Amino acid sequence: MEIIIAISIGIGVLLILLFVFLALITRFYVKAPADRAFLKTGSGKPKVIFNGGEWVFPALHKISWVDCARWISTSSVQRPTRC
Repeated sequence: MEIIIAISIGIGVLLILLFVFLALITRFYVKAPADRAFLKTGSGKPKVIFNGGEWVFPALHKISWVDCARWISTSSVQRPTRC
């Protein structure tokens, strides 16, 4: 009987840890959409994130959003021609 209780407590602790881990991911992982970027400042060097994600902890970091839609639509990229 004690083994069943110990196994139940172990499974309960693992489920709680899994729930906490998933809650941290959804709360502190910030992902930039395709038309926006963000600048993460705080601990370490400032970092610009395009089309990706980064861990952002509000006590340590600050993020500033940048709209890139205007840059993408007005920029013209010229590729060199090959001979």
